[in-house]
Amino acid sequence: AAEKYRQWLGQRRVELQAAREAKAKEEEEAFIESQRCEIAAREAFRKREEERLRKLREERERAEKEEHKLWEEAQQRAEQERNERVERHRERLAKLVQDKREAEEERFRREEELRLEQEKARGEYRKRRQAEIAKEKERRQMEEERKWEA
Repeated sequence: AAEKYRQWLGQRRVELQAAREAKAKEEEEAFIESQRCEIAAREAFRKREEERLRKLREERERAEKEEHKLWEEAQQRAEQERNERVERHRERLAKLVQDKREAEEERFRREEELRLEQEKARGEYRKRRQAEIAKEKERRQMEEERKWEA
């Protein structure tokens, strides 16, 4: 009976040791599985975070492009407005110059008419006209001589 008891006790020890080893192996497998799940959860979080950051970056780039486009349009409008102001100023200056020239021409014409009337009245018109014709003849003659000399 003692021998049988020892055998049973030995058998029981082997069974308990096997049960402990099975339990330890089961716990180790459960731990490994929990580690795998935690790693998978971290990886899923990392991927979600990368996607969120990528979308934020794309949105920021889109906003920067839009802002730059708006800035360029504002620059173009400002340039166009400045060019229009310059053109209007040039037109006003040209009109002023033209008006001044016309006024001077009109004043000169009136002075010339007045002078001619006075010369005619004094009989000097014909003399002056003959002098102008003589000067013109002399000028033509000098030009002719220069042509022949050249």
